Amino acid sequence: MGSENLARMAEAYIRGEPVSDEAVLAEIAPCFVENDGARTDIVVLACTHYPFLANVFRRLAPWPVDWLDPAEAIARQARRLVPLIEGAEHPEGFDFAVFTSGKPDFSTRRLMQGFGLDTAGPLLKAPPDR
Repeated sequence: MGSENLARMAEAYIRGEPVSDEAVLAEIAPCFVENDGARTDIVVLACTHYPFLANVFRRLAPWPVDWLDPAEAIARQARRLVPLIEGAEHPEGFDFAVFTSGKPDFSTRRLMQGFGLDTAGPLLKAPPDR
């Protein structure tokens, strides 16, 4: 099921803005299907924004389901496809966040720290000429 509004809602939620339970429920309701005694038991959070609302989803879901967060798989694939991160191995055992669109603002840096991520991290190097 696709959603036109959940990513925007997740961004608002991250910023501490109120997000209506009714609006979230309207977006996730199509995921819950009952058919001949069988019903949805797994929902994949197929957007990097959705895990931020996972606890809201759990609370509003009409019945318990497993919520699969693909973030780790997405990160591995991004790491394979984007060889621009210099020093991407983190020998000190710390993970880092790389922002390719400029320096993150204070609230974003604070959020990343809450996830245990270093926002200073490595620098990006220019891609090789092709």
